[in-house]
Amino acid sequence: MEFGTSSLCSHSRLFRSVHHHRVPLYQGPRGTPQGCPYQPQIKDLTELMTHSFTIGQKCLIRSFPVVRWDWLCNDPPVPGMDMMKGPFGHHHGSPIGGVGPRQIFTILSVLIMFSLLTFSVILYIDNEAGLRSDASGGSGSGDAEFSILLEDGPEGLLSGSDLSFSGNVVDEEGKPVGDAVISLSIPGLVPDEFRSHTDPEGRFSLSIDLPPVDASGNFTVILNATITGVGSGSNSLVLEYIPPPTWTFMVYMSDCDLEAWALKDMNEMERIGSSENVNIVVQLDRWSGSSSKDDVSDGNWTTAKRFLIRNDDDPLILHSEELSDLGEIDSSDPSSLSDFAIWTMESFPADRYALILWNHGSGVDGVLWEQSLDNEKVMSIDSLGGALSRVTSTTGKKLDILGFDACLMSTVEVAYEMSPYAEYMIASEITEPAFGWDYRTLRELENYPYMSPEHLGALFVDDYMRDIGSISSSRAMTMGVIDLSLMDEVAAGVDELSNAITDGGPSELYNMRIARKYSKGVQSGYSSDSVDMYDFVDNILKTSDDADVKEKAERLLGLLDMTMIYFTKDQVGGVSIDGLNGLSIYAPDFEEVFDGNDDYDDLKMVQDTSWSSLLRSYYGSMKDLKDGKVLDFETSLFSCSTSDGDSDGRPDTMSFHFGVISTDDVEAFLGIDVFDLRGDHITGIGHHFNISSGEEKTFTVTYTLDEGEGGPGLYRISAYLCTGTTFDQRYYQDYTRSGYRWLEVRENQNTSR
Repeated sequence: MEFGTSSLCSHSRLFRSVHHHRVPLYQGPRGTPQGCPYQPQIKDLTELMTHSFTIGQKCLIRSFPVVRWDWLCNDPPVPGMDMMKGPFGHHHGSPIGGVGPRQIFTILSVLIMFSLLTFSVILYIDNEAGLRSDASGGSGSGDAEFSILLEDGPEGLLSGSDLSFSGNVVDEEGKPVGDAVISLSIPGLVPDEFRSHTDPEGRFSLSIDLPPVDASGNFTVILNATITGVGSGSNSLVLEYIPPPTWTFMVYMSDCDLEAWALKDMNEMERIGSSENVNIVVQLDRWSGSSSKDDVSDGNWTTAKRFLIRNDDDPLILHSEELSDLGEIDSSDPSSLSDFAIWTMESFPADRYALILWNHGSGVDGVLWEQSLDNEKVMSIDSLGGALSRVTSTTGKKLDILGFDACLMSTVEVAYEMSPYAEYMIASEITEPAFGWDYRTLRELENYPYMSPEHLGALFVDDYMRDIGSISSSRAMTMGVIDLSLMDEVAAGVDELSNAITDGGPSELYNMRIARKYSKGVQSGYSSDSVDMYDFVDNILKTSDDADVKEKAERLLGLLDMTMIYFTKDQVGGVSIDGLNGLSIYAPDFEEVFDGNDDYDDLKMVQDTSWSSLLRSYYGSMKDLKDGKVLDFETSLFSCSTSDGDSDGRPDTMSFHFGVISTDDVEAFLGIDVFDLRGDHITGIGHHFNISSGEEKTFTVTYTLDEGEGGPGLYRISAYLCTGTTFDQRYYQDYTRSGYRWLEVRENQNTSR
């Protein structure tokens, strides 16, 4: 990009890499994170066991119901605190050192140990009586009759997992029996054999590795306690076999210039393939573009096809089963998406469903771009909600996971719009690299189909972060798992805070201006239209002078913490990740941008809350600020044109000419950004200058589409004016942008979604 006669100088800062889990989770297979976004204040053993059961309906603790010894002596950790220390005193989940989130370790339970494989086991708790034997006496050469008192036990038997018990052995007088031999058998599954001894207090615990179960129905578990020549006793309980749940994992790949990466991701899925418990079904609409991004492998078809992904080791060629060829379709049409999801869920019924939307993403401006048609099209967010509504009403099923393998889709508005149709949402708050998610994570689902949806989401987040960190040398990364069941409360919190700020009058609107200015933008460049929601509300809390505003801000921050059940960010070069917390909200600096987004008013967040009304009041207040407005763009001088710089017959350069006038002597700042049609930031430049009262300055910004910055498409240049030379001194004055112009250049594959 050139500005006047000056060339753009690219300045970058290298930031320290940070791996951040703001809300830790539990730790399961492959070291998924430990903890829970909500921990009750537990005071005694009975209350602890009760909470372990009841909060399991909200927290991930239900998938690994363990408790910690030190909870009996101390208050449990608060959200955001480290849950456990690892070897050498380091903390799990801390930014540096220690056992990282991928380590597998053993946690002691107060009453029962479940192995790392026992997912979805819910404890049966009876604190008054426990599970007692109906039989007295038993085999043995002695006359004493022992009783085996089981303190608790699993609800069911899970194939290929561990089965664990703990309890006491007492004699006829209720005294503990030490050094008794404890054995266990499951007729037809596990033979009777030595397992453990009771300690001097008569306590025991044992765990066996269950073989794979290829049966259904109930199994009887028999425990025996024997001291040769003294006495014996037994106890038994019946456990129902709980088969592993089945999954149907759907991936909808819309028609775009990321075609090569779509094929690579499908080959990645083929390294795992579908199985008895996991169906992997993909619909790929291939691109029919005419550039180096048009991948010609695998027959170079240009229609939409559906595949059942099969396992193979060929990393280059697809070998999966083709289920149907739909011909040329519009992948941005909501009916194309809903038809795919409904057909797949009816053709491959399962206990749990995941739907991944794979394409370019533009936050509140839409997702699933269709780029093969004459004019690029995108599915709006309200249209996406309509498509998923049709899926839910037709199938009677709600998605367990809705994932966005696309840029900028983790927004409050998107999450609220999707909340009636899915339990959890996985998305990135910022841009994603072209290679997107790591679909080898599906191997973990095939190995552990008992895992919960939130557990699977956490694995996808961790694998995505690790994969990008190993490939990209300059990238900011975020990814999170959102509990959509709380989005109604979040929307209510946004509404309450919006009304409180409006009721606070001009002073609170002015404070909002300061809060917005210092909130982290989720897009690169000088004018991000969306900001991090948590950072913005936190800045409202810091700048507000109104008690009601502060109260509403604190409540909303707590809701956002609970909603983002797992979030990770990291950085290898790229833009700063400070202030990113997982969810963004649409809050453009300029009313002109807000007015130009016609689709925003169609969103449920706008219709159900006062957020849009607050923004209108905010923009109105900016016109009357005491600083006054002294700078304006001179619209009569606007012009925009394209040229062919490399003489190949295709336009590759655009020029934007405009004027600036002033009513005072000021130091000024001019910010210039280039965006593509999807709203992705391409590049930018800032320019400081002095201007006198009554003076008119003219500027020409020239941008050439460089290799690696984007493919053939529509691009625009935006510009905004500020007084002041430093960020703290800047006061926004005016905003403008060019129309879209078509540019082409020889591209490479280094792009973003």
